[in-house]
Amino acid sequence: MSTVTARLHFSGLEIDLSHTMPEVIAYVANVYGDKPFCVSETGETTSFADFERKVISLGARLIKTGVKPGDRIAIWAPNSPEWIVAACAIECIGAIMIPINTRFKGLEARYVLEKSRARILFTVREFLGADYVAMLRDACGGPGENVPCAELEHLEHIVNLDVADVFSADISGEDETIYRKAASAVTPETIIDILFTSGTTGMPKGAMHNHAQAIWMSALYNEANDYRAS
Repeated sequence: MSTVTARLHFSGLEIDLSHTMPEVIAYVANVYGDKPFCVSETGETTSFADFERKVISLGARLIKTGVKPGDRIAIWAPNSPEWIVAACAIECIGAIMIPINTRFKGLEARYVLEKSRARILFTVREFLGADYVAMLRDACGGPGENVPCAELEHLEHIVNLDVADVFSADISGEDETIYRKAASAVTPETIIDILFTSGTTGMPKGAMHNHAQAIWMSALYNEANDYRAS
């Protein structure tokens, strides 16, 4: 890929097509440190530095469970700081993030999980009165003997985003070594996510994007809306 430099900023970083998500996260953690990165609905603030530590912690744990570059991991949950951490941890270790529409029902979610062959699903206990795990199991033959859903043999784990210790900012030296090694292998051409279309005129289709594309589009959005560091 040829490198194209432009005057686009992403949290203060001038963007070109040679950047990756782990590089951007490391940069903003270093530059903005203890400044607030996001605030939850309950008022809990996560700093830029804590955000990176949470990404490192979860990324290392995913690797320890056997997640490899190119593995697909889905998220079926509403917007939250935990959603952001999960998505970035997946992406920063070279795995592929698959977001699932929060309005989907069991059969629709099953289709995305089958097509993407996701190994892990991050979800929540309940959203807008919907029990995602119950809906998925109803659509997949109930719980399996050794897997969460009987008819999704490739889905190995369902992880609850509501469990606080999933998103610890405490990391060991081993965790950081494991994470940094995986993150350093990520390139701008590495696939970062697969976004499924709405399926208005047919079955949804998965569109693949790489790190360069994803970061470039975020930088364009920042530039168009004149977002700047405070």
